[in-house]
Amino acid sequence: MDFPATKTQTVTIKYPAEIETYNRLMLETVARGSNIIDYPLRASLPIPVGLPMADNFSYGSTNLNQVGAVAQDALNNGAKAAAENGRNAFNNSGDSTTRTAVLAQILSKNGSIGTSTTDAISDAVLYNKRTLLNPNQVTTFSGSNTRSYSLDFKLVAQSQKESDDIRELIKRLQYNAYPAGNVLVLKYPSEFKLSVLSAGTPSSGDSGYNKYYSPMYNCFLMNISVAYNTSGNSFYSSGAPLDISLTLGFQETKALTREDIEQMYREYHNDSN
Repeated sequence: MDFPATKTQTVTIKYPAEIETYNRLMLETVARGSNIIDYPLRASLPIPVGLPMADNFSYGSTNLNQVGAVAQDALNNGAKAAAENGRNAFNNSGDSTTRTAVLAQILSKNGSIGTSTTDAISDAVLYNKRTLLNPNQVTTFSGSNTRSYSLDFKLVAQSQKESDDIRELIKRLQYNAYPAGNVLVLKYPSEFKLSVLSAGTPSSGDSGYNKYYSPMYNCFLMNISVAYNTSGNSFYSSGAPLDISLTLGFQETKALTREDIEQMYREYHNDSN
């Protein structure tokens, strides 16, 4: 199969030919904005064993220290209650010597007073009392991470048509994974939509999504790995290899929010609850 003269003609590939009678993975190129997809692809393939769907989030930590802790208390409970809580905490921090050292430390960290000498003295007092200022460490949310998917397929053609379809599948995947451009500018590669369809539903149209699989956002095809004849160097009479191992690495085009997750469930699963 050569690239057709009409670049916008979608090729629909079904591997194996009876794949629509099973639950399956649908992989298709999608346009973003006004972009037109050249050599678009819609492929129905077996669902990889152990299809990975991992949600990842970034967390860190920060120290509120004493002033920040009092401010947090004021935001939650009001200034009057925070002042009273701070006073009680200070009075219960130890004997008068310890309280003096604590106050000196707080004022020094706040920039109100302090020299290297007073800091050293208060450090020594607190160490001697086996006391330290509470850093008031809290966990902070840094954001959600872009999700990625690694899909492994073992493709063994049972006919000449299936051999040609596998070749066309790899060719169009490679084409759409690469950018267009020249020595000055590059145009983003195509985006891909991945979804799991239920058995018996057609491979055309946006229907028949399997609601027991989490929906996936549009992805870029980050890497393609093709291994020919992993079982041995055997060929069909046409020269087609006996088997092909195909690994595809996808990454979603952005980090998602709750609103994105809700929209995908409503769109793909008709989930109105």
